Formats: sequence, structure tokens, C-alpha cells
Amino acid sequence: MTPGPRSAASWPCGVCAPPERVAAGPGADCEDAGVPGSAPSAADANARLGLWLAIAGVGLLPVTLLAVGMSPQGARAAIFLMGLCATATVSIWGGVVARRALSGGTTHPARATAGAVLGLVVGATAAIVAFWSFVGLVL
Repeated sequence: MTPGPRSAASWPCGVCAPPERVAAGPGADCEDAGVPGSAPSAADANARLGLWLAIAGVGLLPVTLLAVGMSPQGARAAIFLMGLCATATVSIWGGVVARRALSGGTTHPARATAGAVLGLVVGATAAIVAFWSFVGLVL
């Protein structure tokens, strides 16, 4: 048993709609869809991503310390350095993405500024500590 032709009102927002429905324009009956009309700009998405990456970098610090505490004695230095390098990488990445959002003209400058400052400060600090810890291990 094959279904009969669908009425014009049952086609969801013109997706796979017959040509006469598409001619009515995109979103002709999508006002009740419950979604915003426009997607956020790339700068706004970068501001959000940068802040979340900076926060994730801060969150990696206690994870690193927990991993060092649970690891065997011989592997602690390597795990500490890997954790600090991961923290530095994620935090600096978040700071750079948030800084790029500020340059791109985001509508959320406070979010982008917080992500840039937090990411770059935590990332630079973790990178410096990782470098000097590596120097201390090698020498």
C-alpha cells in the first residue's frame, strides 16, 4: 500500500517539497519551528570555543595532578610533563581562538576577552613551568 500525495501543509519547511511549494520561498511556513532565524557568526562561535578551551585547560591541571598521584614512581615526571604540555596547548589554543574572535568583531567581547586572558595566562604559565621542569629533569 503506497501513501497518497501529501498536502502542501505537511511538507516540513520546503525540504523535498514539490516545486510549487519551493516557489513560495524558503521558510514560508517555518515560523513555528522554534529555532532562531540566523546562525551565530563565526566570531561569536570562536568566542564561545575559546572560552571553553581556556576553561578546559584550567580543568586539566587537577587532572594532571591526580594522574601524577596515581602513577608509579618512575613515570611521575613524564606524566607531569605531558599533563603540563597538554594544559599549555589547550589553554593557548583557547586564548588564540578567543583573541581571533575579538579581531573578528564578536558581539560577545566580554566572553572573548575572558577566554583570551585566561587561556593565554594559564597556557603561558604552564608552558614555562613545563619547560623549566624539563630542564630540571635533563640536567
